[in-house]
Amino acid sequence: MRFPAATLAAALAAVLALLAAPCPAQSPDDVLDTLHRAAAEADGETYFSLFSGDATFLGTDRRERWTFDEFETRYKPFMARGLGWTYRVRDRDLRVEGDVAWFDETLWNTDYGHCRGSGVLTKTDRGWKIRQYNLTFPVPNEASAEIVERSLVDDSTRLRVLTFNIRTDTPRDGTNAWPERADAALSLVRKTAPDVLGVQEATWPQLEALEDALPGYAWVGVDRRTGKVRGGGDEYAPIFYLDDRFDLADAGTFWLSPTPEATGSTGYGNSIPRIVTWAELLDPRRDETLLVVNTHFDHKSGESRQQSSEQIRAWVESRLAAGDVDDAVVLGDFNTDAGSDETAALRALGRPYAPKRGTFHGFTGSRSARGPAIDWLVAVGDGLVARNIRAMSREAEFEPGRYVSDHDPVLGDFDWAR
Repeated sequence: MRFPAATLAAALAAVLALLAAPCPAQSPDDVLDTLHRAAAEADGETYFSLFSGDATFLGTDRRERWTFDEFETRYKPFMARGLGWTYRVRDRDLRVEGDVAWFDETLWNTDYGHCRGSGVLTKTDRGWKIRQYNLTFPVPNEASAEIVERSLVDDSTRLRVLTFNIRTDTPRDGTNAWPERADAALSLVRKTAPDVLGVQEATWPQLEALEDALPGYAWVGVDRRTGKVRGGGDEYAPIFYLDDRFDLADAGTFWLSPTPEATGSTGYGNSIPRIVTWAELLDPRRDETLLVVNTHFDHKSGESRQQSSEQIRAWVESRLAAGDVDDAVVLGDFNTDAGSDETAALRALGRPYAPKRGTFHGFTGSRSARGPAIDWLVAVGDGLVARNIRAMSREAEFEPGRYVSDHDPVLGDFDWAR
């Protein structure tokens, strides 16, 4: 049977209108009820559709802070296997002001008992979406001392380090210049919440911005040409550390050259001064000291990279032999991969950990532009056991096609074995 063209056109228009029509309006209460129902039924499609694309999920462990993409990647496979979770709502307080809704709900789970969910929804052109969800276990006051002690012990047995070539502040970068990406770069560091952060290529204005953006952190480092602590005119390789976790036992800088104590010195084939910033961090709860070494190798001279590797190895081994430190971690931009002949001395020093994908992309994010991973770290001693080492590629893209640096930050999570 053949239908007139006008009839077919009208039918097609009706179908398209149905597809384009908005879903039935759901109130914030409806969205939250649907969320819990979909979780109990392991309905991943419905469950994850209730979050905004820039949502954050905060789990019960302080390290469980996931972007929407991370949360969906982690838990959608569970739901696909029919594994859901059931939290029954006992009560809910919800306040709506314009396009924003705040909620706090008491939940019951058969495994965990009373729980609390809180967060924010925002109204979008696709209806109300969950922007943040925070799941917690309320702690009875009578048990708080024990829980706090366990939490402090747990903190002291884990170490999170971040190495980040932040890309120097230069107007030559145009739309990728530091003022255009500063907020996103600083936000990434704050959200990552490292115990220790090593930065490369930082100018003094960038270092000041990091200092302002990271309350609770102290830092050490000097300008590589003049040795000035504050107000230097060249690049720094600073180390930031949580000063409520660590006491600074000692710190300093030396130059990667035949005259390491000579400020601004070169001599291995590199025309630019290259430095090492180091800090000995005492963890009072463990009564152990971690040596952190942060560096940025030369980008042109292979001879310089090889000599620098050997110099760092000898220096770190001398600190370990002196008994001043228990473990060490070396981090930085090495301008070569962890398996190269130029860094053989660092492999002899400890175990290198590098991301599987290249870390330099020149503000493109492109795989083809990356080459090998040149940002990595080395764990020295028998105390540090790696749990996760990765390039923060997804987090580094703060807008489509825009990145916090021309390098991906590299995150390392470790446990202390003893």
